Amino acid sequence: MKIVWSLTAIRQLDEIYDTIASECDNATAKKWFFKISSTVDVLVDFPFAGPSIPECAFEEHFTEFIGLRQLVVKPYRVIYEVTDEACNILGVMRTCRLIALASLSPSGKA
Repeated sequence: MKIVWSLTAIRQLDEIYDTIASECDNATAKKWFFKISSTVDVLVDFPFAGPSIPECAFEEHFTEFIGLRQLVVKPYRVIYEVTDEACNILGVMRTCRLIALASLSPSGKA
């Protein structure tokens, strides 16, 4: 299966890199960048590896997001959806944050 990163997810991964680089160093930031991206690479062979996102079960106004899944790379999580064509990476954020579902755009949405 093909992996497609959204612009939002790329921007969020860049922000994580910049934050770690400023707080630690570039080597540590690169380590996290590769740890997150190599975890995502698992989806090529196992697209349903990550569980459904718990927040989606309780958001009755966001029923179009119910199929979203996550991969956890503590302290981060990668939000994605599986379609017939690809695993679409929608966002990367800290695990302690609830997802702002309205900021994500699953396939077929604007």
